[in-house]
Amino acid sequence: MIFQLEDSTILVVQQRVSSRAKHLGIRMTNHGELSLVIPQRMARGNVSNDELYRFLEQHRDWIQKTYRRQLPLIKAHKDSEKQGLPKELVFECLRERWQIEYQETEEECIKAELNFLPEHNDYTGRYKIWGNINSIELCAAALRHLVAVCAQEKLVLYARDIAENIQRYHKSLGFQAKLPKEIKIVDRKTTWGTCSRDGLIKLDCKLLFFPEAQARQVVLHELSHLHEHNHSERFYSLLYSLPGSSKINEKANRKATIFIPAWYLLPKP
Repeated sequence: MIFQLEDSTILVVQQRVSSRAKHLGIRMTNHGELSLVIPQRMARGNVSNDELYRFLEQHRDWIQKTYRRQLPLIKAHKDSEKQGLPKELVFECLRERWQIEYQETEEECIKAELNFLPEHNDYTGRYKIWGNINSIELCAAALRHLVAVCAQEKLVLYARDIAENIQRYHKSLGFQAKLPKEIKIVDRKTTWGTCSRDGLIKLDCKLLFFPEAQARQVVLHELSHLHEHNHSERFYSLLYSLPGSSKINEKANRKATIFIPAWYLLPKP
């Protein structure tokens, strides 16, 4: 199914049946496709394409405004697609640079091996992927594994270090800052981080692709929620008082999807 905008731009419409959805829903992906969510009960009744098109037409204004707003993200995604699979990965907040090697073999699956290199080397380590490297989806899955490993091992330490520095900073001002009860790494589709009322902070592993200042901003944002579990003026006053925090980075993180490479967003094999 396709949907044509007023400027003749053609959008691909993907249909997804959901057991949780109660009504028809629509969202736009960061690479410019429409995702039409169809409740399971409607799918059982064989909802017609005419009904779906009417629903899209009813939301034409929203679709066109959202497409225009997301054009920079869509362009960044297309540019990333053209670049293909990476020959290196740079995780700025960890100060790490990984060399990626691909080797084609007769195996149908993909295998990968991670090796750290001596400190004086240009790279932190080498990540070798071999097997059916003609399958972009399989290679992307192997690359996502490297991201997950680095995030689980070191992004937690990065965030913990920021939290402890902020605590020392507040102590010097006579204020007792809270430390997170626990920091977990997740792979989310929406927010870059969350903070529960009991002090559990969850950070998205894709923060590794962010510029360091913006990754730090996400951590500072969630640390501020330890004191103000809302987005009130008091929350932002606290957030922007922290060293390294800025309104510019906070605003930039709303469009930080541009830092996520296209291969990371490929469907899992």
